[in-house]
Amino acid sequence: KVPSEPKGKCSSKLQERISGELLKRKKTGYDFCNKMRENKQFRNPSIYDKLIDMIGINETGTNFTDPTLTKGSWLKESFYKQLAEKQQKDYDRKASGNAKDKLDKQLKAQLIQDKLNKQLRTKSS
Repeated sequence: KVPSEPKGKCSSKLQERISGELLKRKKTGYDFCNKMRENKQFRNPSIYDKLIDMIGINETGTNFTDPTLTKGSWLKESFYKQLAEKQQKDYDRKASGNAKDKLDKQLKAQLIQDKLNKQLRTKSS
């Protein structure tokens, strides 16, 4: 069950800020989440720990009162440490794949250069 809507109105300052952000998104296609993903500082795994500490996030908490959504109902893979391990494995796999691709390109370029040099030597002979 989703919590009920708050009573009263938000402050005009907050409303202006939200309206401004929505207008910015519509005009420019700005997406805060994508900007965070693109920012190299947020690719640092330790930043997550800092954000959790700074904002005071309870990693196993919930905003819902339903007892089925308590800590015990989540799979092991749903928790931060397991997610972080999977992210690191994916990152390492991608990084090793990029290194392999770079080496393959270098080897291919060297083979082409060797072939051209050989052709030049046979033409000049």
